[in-house]
Amino acid sequence: MLIRISEMLLRILFWAVVVTACCALFSCRTVQYVPVETIKTETERVVDIQRDSIYILDSVFVREANDTIYITKWRVEYKEALRVDTLNVERIDTLITIVEVEKRLTKWQQTKMDVGAGVLYAVSILTAVGLFVLYRKLKK
Repeated sequence: MLIRISEMLLRILFWAVVVTACCALFSCRTVQYVPVETIKTETERVVDIQRDSIYILDSVFVREANDTIYITKWRVEYKEALRVDTLNVERIDTLITIVEVEKRLTKWQQTKMDVGAGVLYAVSILTAVGLFVLYRKLKK
């Protein structure tokens, strides 16, 4: 009877280790990295104002008192030119960033994730209890 219990506990321990190893080996998947293009646009407005001004002030004064010669001439010219030059500079940069993409879990995989932790705890507790019982039986 003692041998049958110890054989049964060893089989339970063996299958617990096999199930735990299978869960550990087949549960995860590598992460995929996907390059994503990002387009960045910068617009800059350059306004160049040039002012061209010409001021001419010209005058002639001739004045004599005897025999009376009075010559007074004025010449005033104002020329202003204002030139506005507008330039739009547009820079477009294409940036490639690498983004981590994880696959969405199926319902079965999500259920395994939810239930799996409890099952692993239960298996480890049962294994510890089984080993303790086996130790106590073999000690007697």
